[in-house]
Amino acid sequence: EGMSYFSSGNVAIGIKNNLSLIVSKKEKYDARKVLAEAFADVRKELSGDKIEEILEEKGEIVSGVSIENLYVTSNTELANLPANKKKELKEMAHDSYIKSTVNFDEGEMRMETKNLFSEKLMSNMFFRADSDAKVAKQLGKGEPIMGFSMNMDVRKFQDFMDSYSPETMPTVVQSAGPLAMFYVMSGGKLSNLLSGEMGIALLGQPDMMEGLSDFNFFVGLGKQGKIMAEQQLIPMLKESMEHVELTGTELTVASKKSNAPSTASELTLPDGAESFGTKGMHLFLNLEKVDLSTFEFEGPSKLINQLKFVSFEMDNEGSIMIVKAKKPNVNILKQAVDVLVKEMKGKISGFDS
Repeated sequence: EGMSYFSSGNVAIGIKNNLSLIVSKKEKYDARKVLAEAFADVRKELSGDKIEEILEEKGEIVSGVSIENLYVTSNTELANLPANKKKELKEMAHDSYIKSTVNFDEGEMRMETKNLFSEKLMSNMFFRADSDAKVAKQLGKGEPIMGFSMNMDVRKFQDFMDSYSPETMPTVVQSAGPLAMFYVMSGGKLSNLLSGEMGIALLGQPDMMEGLSDFNFFVGLGKQGKIMAEQQLIPMLKESMEHVELTGTELTVASKKSNAPSTASELTLPDGAESFGTKGMHLFLNLEKVDLSTFEFEGPSKLINQLKFVSFEMDNEGSIMIVKAKKPNVNILKQAVDVLVKEMKGKISGFDS
């Protein structure tokens, strides 16, 4: 009662009051009945604080994902887990959600997720924070057009994957080419290879023919990783890199010695990347410093010409993605639509502009 719905093929969408639900099933089903049951199930949970937080969130696009429902409906390798692991995973997934919001503002799009996890699931998260931004400091100096940093508890990550997704790591390794050899030699343990700290800064202008001119790189190594680096990786790097230094278990590399790490210098980060190196994962792209005229973009990919900065960061609490446009005083969604409309006009034969 009071529900409106639409169905097409195996997908059905229902709207009731201020709530919308989407249902998808492979087999034939009564869309009205299934949606009514789904609304009834959801309403039973609406008294929970996490559901209320999602429904009360303000934003142009707001969504919530139930980890428990994803687990229940999953048809993946989870079904092959031992009974005790299935039970543990179900307990972790219970009352766990991901809240997402998207806002389109003047010159900026901001997308945020917040992990509303159970205590058991949150305790298994493996990203680490570092207020001192050690990884960023180990990346030498220069003005990067792109930066990536990661700080994670590798042992905790591997334990989680081995326990609840044992087929993932072997599958990834099989597609890693020559790098698979290092993983096998480490006994199948990432913590033997890596400490979990890693970063790269790309400097200079990209060239379509020659690639990126300069870069700085840092990685923390495990016990076995250090031995492999000394025997195989470092000799190879020294053939083309001006700076290659292994201090303890920390390897720093710079294509130019003048950009190598030192106590007297550090990266010159663009506006919006001030927290680089402090989160579990951070990626930024400073498009203002990139000459995009050397790239031949077609169709919707031409939108990149309107952007000046992109940033994505993630930790155990959630993630934030920020996209900034070159025009700061015009809504970024309008800018995107204008570009796409102009592109469509150019493709319509005989269009009278």
